[in-house]
Amino acid sequence: VIGSMVFVFLVLGAIGVILYLSRDPERFIKAGDEALLAKDYKSAAQNYHKARNLAKTDSLRIETLLKLVDIYIETDQWRNVLGCWNKIIQIDPKNVKARFGRLKYFYIMADSGLRVWQEVASQASEFIEVAKNANLLAEDTTQWQPIKMQERRAVSNQMGPYL
Repeated sequence: VIGSMVFVFLVLGAIGVILYLSRDPERFIKAGDEALLAKDYKSAAQNYHKARNLAKTDSLRIETLLKLVDIYIETDQWRNVLGCWNKIIQIDPKNVKARFGRLKYFYIMADSGLRVWQEVASQASEFIEVAKNANLLAEDTTQWQPIKMQERRAVSNQMGPYL
């Protein structure tokens, strides 16, 4: 009887360890990175979503959201891109990369004739305020752009010409 109880406790302990280890977000980030390299965007996005849901820190949540931004840009899922920018800004209202990305998103939408110039002006004002408070107005803007948007570089990479 005692031997059976010890065996049951060992099995339950092993199951607990397996369940605990399967909740590691880094495992899903690694799987997402591998899927992304293989251009399996659906699988990559699923893994990044799992990692974000398991993340214990805001910085890890933001990291996975930025990875999702790159996938959504690559697959032309622009509403999802905007959703990721908004979630990042909810987590960290001073995140310059997300604010710049959201501003650029609205600029692209407005430039395509969707009549959202008022939103561009609003986003630009918010972004400038955050960048100004962080002393980033003279910084190179490519550091805040998603990888796929960096390929569409503007002539100038500093904010001064934008202002």
